[in-house]
Amino acid sequence: VQYREQALIEDLLAHIEAEGEEAPKASLPVQPKAPDRVLSDPTGMRKLIEPGARLDQISPGLIGLCQCLAFYFWGVPLSRLGMWTGLHKSTLWRALTSLGVLLYEPIYEEIHRRVRLGIALVDEKWIKIKGEWHYWFV
Repeated sequence: VQYREQALIEDLLAHIEAEGEEAPKASLPVQPKAPDRVLSDPTGMRKLIEPGARLDQISPGLIGLCQCLAFYFWGVPLSRLGMWTGLHKSTLWRALTSLGVLLYEPIYEEIHRRVRLGIALVDEKWIKIKGEWHYWFV
């Protein structure tokens, strides 16, 4: 059993053992609350993509969604993220895709600005030195 599958099986067994009782939930350090309202706030989104913005200028809900996006990128299932945040996985999926669409262009531009493509030319030559032929990469 892979570690992700084991965690999901443990959650399922804990839910079955609880038999309708509210099972204890793990939580993220910052809870994303009302993701649709946070994502529709244009000032918060502009602060998120500003290069010089301070962390205290960004709403805690948006910070929580960024954490969820990072966890999802590294393979944490949406069902697990939904348990941590108290949101349904489809609600979380809509919020994360909206956030991903917003962040794609600035991240792409930053990567493109830092990475420079170049051409490396390699020339192959046969050179005769003291009567012997040598194969060189120049």
